[in-house]
Amino acid sequence: MEEFLQSCRQTLQEKTDQDSPGFHVVLGNEACDVDSMVSALAFAYLLFKTAGGDSLVVPLLNIRQSELVLRSDNVFLLRQTGLSPDLLLFRDQLDLRALHRAGRLRLTLVDHNVLPRCCCSHRALTASSPQVSIHVC
Repeated sequence: MEEFLQSCRQTLQEKTDQDSPGFHVVLGNEACDVDSMVSALAFAYLLFKTAGGDSLVVPLLNIRQSELVLRSDNVFLLRQTGLSPDLLLFRDQLDLRALHRAGRLRLTLVDHNVLPRCCCSHRALTASSPQVSIHVC
């Protein structure tokens, strides 16, 4: 998992330009409780290992990076597993709206079934970009 998260972060820093392939973002709910965080990380890892394609699979925690310290159970779990919070990606580190406008976003929702406010409405996202698909797990 650590290697996967490091490669996501590194690739994200290098490949956010227009010429890079799209992003398959796995997004948990806005509460970002433990099950949401684990679901996003685990499902993104599963997609990375099993689904081919030219999109970069990215687990995205649906909070700002500065809010992680408020999720003490998440921080505890990360410490217990030895994963550094610095490896995680947060919603303030990736502009989903810009990726959507550029036609470079594929989105999978885990631990919820409604597109969060930060990502624009489900109707606008799916109607304006048929190449964007939203999967709910």
